[in-house]
Amino acid sequence: MQVDWKASEEVAWQAREMAAAHGIAETFAWDGAGADVGVLDGLVAFDAWLRPHGRRFLFLALEDDACSGVVVPEATEERVLRGARALALPLMRSDDFRRSQDGL
Repeated sequence: MQVDWKASEEVAWQAREMAAAHGIAETFAWDGAGADVGVLDGLVAFDAWLRPHGRRFLFLALEDDACSGVVVPEATEERVLRGARALALPLMRSDDFRRSQDGL
């Protein structure tokens, strides 16, 4: 998934598509309403929504004007993160990504 930082209206439909690709029939709902709510908030909400479904949203911190990430099975999350580190890919959990964005 890749969403421009300013395009909060893109989060819900992309998240629904990713969930469906992982066989999740339930619909992710997020409206992005609120002056202080942005793409990061929506993707963190998506990650929280995925957890009961045995999935995680991992952020790919590319330092551009978009927010990117992938959905992985929770059972393989640690292995995926280790592999990303070995390849020097900036893949991280939502809490870590949010902290990395504080002050930007």
